[in-house]
Amino acid sequence: KKAIHNANTKYNLNNITPTKYFKRYGIAASLILLIALGYTIETHEDSSKNLYIEFVNPSELPSLTNRSDADKLLSDAEELFINKQYTGALRSLELYDKKYETKSINALLYKGMCHLELNQYSEASIIFNTIKNSDSLDKNKAYWYLAATSLKQGDNDTSKKILQLIIDNSYFNHLKAKDLLSKIN
Repeated sequence: KKAIHNANTKYNLNNITPTKYFKRYGIAASLILLIALGYTIETHEDSSKNLYIEFVNPSELPSLTNRSDADKLLSDAEELFINKQYTGALRSLELYDKKYETKSINALLYKGMCHLELNQYSEASIIFNTIKNSDSLDKNKAYWYLAATSLKQGDNDTSKKILQLIIDNSYFNHLKAKDLLSKIN
């Protein structure tokens, strides 16, 4: 009886019916599809953030301090910013503004980037729009940082419009804008 049972088991293992093949391949295909779908969704969600990381480099901001500028608040703010201590950098920049009652474009850029890195998008946008609407020679830099703000938020449509404006007018970082726009599309 045991020999018949063993023979039957061997026969069933060696004799795989089309239904068994279908089940096995169906399960395998379903797993592959789920993994691929999960990866696609994850990649899509992170693509704006990845592009932000790739194209926006906070260390490219101009230095806040000059050889003749001995103010410790600005040098502290810049050092804190470089060390990614954005809250402390903001505090130093605000103290500098109060002390000297001035609105330096470079200081505003740093403040905007601090807010952006802290995910305080509306504050960052307000500062970058202030720069954009100023009469400074560097006001066109604000468009790049406004595009970065939209990109970091995942608002690709707004980011595309601003990037196209940068390209059309040859504003600050127009070559980077062209490359970034091609990757967003």
